[in-house]
Amino acid sequence: MSEQETKLEQVEDRVEKRWPKWLAPQIRGDVSRHDLPTAIIAAFGWLCYLAFLLMLIWVVGTLVHNDMLGKEAARNITEASRSWSVQRKNAELEKAYAYNHDLRKYFNGRILADTTNENGATIEREDARYNSTLNVDGNGGMARLVIPKISVDIPVGHTTLAHVLNRGAGHVYGTDMPVGESGTLSAIAAHSGGFQGLLFTRLNELDDGDTFEIQVAGETQVYRVFNKRTILPD
Repeated sequence: MSEQETKLEQVEDRVEKRWPKWLAPQIRGDVSRHDLPTAIIAAFGWLCYLAFLLMLIWVVGTLVHNDMLGKEAARNITEASRSWSVQRKNAELEKAYAYNHDLRKYFNGRILADTTNENGATIEREDARYNSTLNVDGNGGMARLVIPKISVDIPVGHTTLAHVLNRGAGHVYGTDMPVGESGTLSAIAAHSGGFQGLLFTRLNELDDGDTFEIQVAGETQVYRVFNKRTILPD
């Protein structure tokens, strides 16, 4: 037996030990035919497959983890408001009603989310009255949004700045506080299809007649879908 054949047999033996028959039959076949370049390419292909599988597991794990964090933050907002006295609850709601009443006077129907002032800071970050109204958990958490049909249970924070939308949904600055007053319009935004979690990824599955809840200041408001419209960015 030549030295080259001996080396090939040794390589084949190592492959047999490292690669189970159900995992890499192509590699064993290439080695048995003394086709080392093809065996190397096949091994590289299996490594790419393994890397893809690990990445898929990481993506799914990240989504599940972020969804769990969102649900926990949403529960914390609900629990925080449950500890309020009746007097504090009424005071917080009255503060939100007053904010909504003054909204049109200050904004004149314009939505100024993500607008910067002369110092380059976003207006909503600098608006102390806005950020202190319905700051239920003391960390910017305003409400809890629950959409049973698409398994959404996420916190709603003040503003739609990146740090808020990375944790859940955000209240669009310049729209009414979501306290259920007649004649008001509240806008809530969230990501879809990102690593932040599922969030609004399945929002398109909602149909007319479906319901969702906004839990705010110890109250649960139930809304019903009656229309769907896509608004594209400017």
